[in-house]
Amino acid sequence: MNELSKENQNKLGNTIIFLAEKCSDLSKTKMLKLLYLIEERCALSYHMPFLGLSYKVWQAGPVADLVYDDICNEAPLLKSFVHLYMKNNCIYIAPIKDFEEDEFSETEIKVMNEIIDQYGNKTASDLVKQLHSRDSLWYGVAKENSLLQGFRNGKHASSKEIDFTKKMSAEDAAYYTELLSDLRAANYYNAHHV
Repeated sequence: MNELSKENQNKLGNTIIFLAEKCSDLSKTKMLKLLYLIEERCALSYHMPFLGLSYKVWQAGPVADLVYDDICNEAPLLKSFVHLYMKNNCIYIAPIKDFEEDEFSETEIKVMNEIIDQYGNKTASDLVKQLHSRDSLWYGVAKENSLLQGFRNGKHASSKEIDFTKKMSAEDAAYYTELLSDLRAANYYNAHHV
């Protein structure tokens, strides 16, 4: 389970504000996919975690279950950042304050902009298809763990996680793993001791 420090909670909230400002009609599914793509790009291109959330292999692609659960429970973690509303039986997200970029490094802002430029105009369904491609980390985990048939038969979720280090050299994987471990330890400590 991922715990979020106040700092990482602010970073998550501002990331979602950024996405909602850049994408009109930001659905929950599209937001979750864009969030994953940002994390994946930071991990694979820069060997650093973005938020350090775990992404589970679910039927509709990789999902940060902590964020999914928060949104489905009326966003207690995110309530000071976004407003949720229903449209066509789907949850949509709108910002309730302006994006604050001081939570992010220049590299993180660059990655967020790259993801919006590349995927911002795509639909949630387009992003799901993209993340289901045979060369994706999602597909690799789903196939390796015999999840594909279950997903085709209506299974919604699994507890299997995406491991970004599978597409890294040993040296890059060690560096990334150390940064991720430090970030998660700091989150846990700050969430429980501050």
